[in-house]
Amino acid sequence: MDEKTEITANLPLELDGEPSGVKAGGLLEQMLHTLEVRCLPKDLPEQIETDVTSLEIGDALNIGDINFPEGVAPTLSDDIVVALCAKTRVATSEEQEGEEEGEGDTPAEPEVTSEKSNDE
Repeated sequence: MDEKTEITANLPLELDGEPSGVKAGGLLEQMLHTLEVRCLPKDLPEQIETDVTSLEIGDALNIGDINFPEGVAPTLSDDIVVALCAKTRVATSEEQEGEEEGEGDTPAEPEVTSEKSNDE
């Protein structure tokens, strides 16, 4: 193998910063902890780092959102989710309780009547 032959390597994925959504009570879930990349040996970084401070609750970080170093490309497609900022179970259950209180507003089921025509 020489310096002009592209290699693939699995690199650790480091998420930097605290997402806005976590500060608002969300939870950061990292789906991938390593990423496979393609590059020349001279371009191979020790790890891939990406900033997640702008993630709000409900936002996801995809491979396509990561700024890779020059000469380094991911082997997976851009739409694969790397991390997401989800609602915590507490926030979700509080929301559901609020929805249940308003259940009296749901419309009643329509009545189904069958009419037979005796005009024949």
